Amino acid sequence: MEQLTPLLESFSHPATGVQQRLFTAKEAGVYLGRTELAIRLMIDKRKLPVTKLDGKVQIDRSALDKLIGDCTFYET
Repeated sequence: MEQLTPLLESFSHPATGVQQRLFTAKEAGVYLGRTELAIRLMIDKRKLPVTKLDGKVQIDRSALDKLIGDCTFYET
């Protein structure tokens, strides 16, 4: 996790501290600890919704957080 901290911090604007909301598939992969290909497969399988803005497919941070929440459970 120590290696990811600087990368995750880079998702906020340096001047304002406002956190980035929309991610590319590659950035979403970093956020989830998955590959870009894995993110694209989740999109293709309709497990991850996308936002299309100016013709670019991006993933909303809230969709990533929801995916994490939906996949979180106690093992028995």
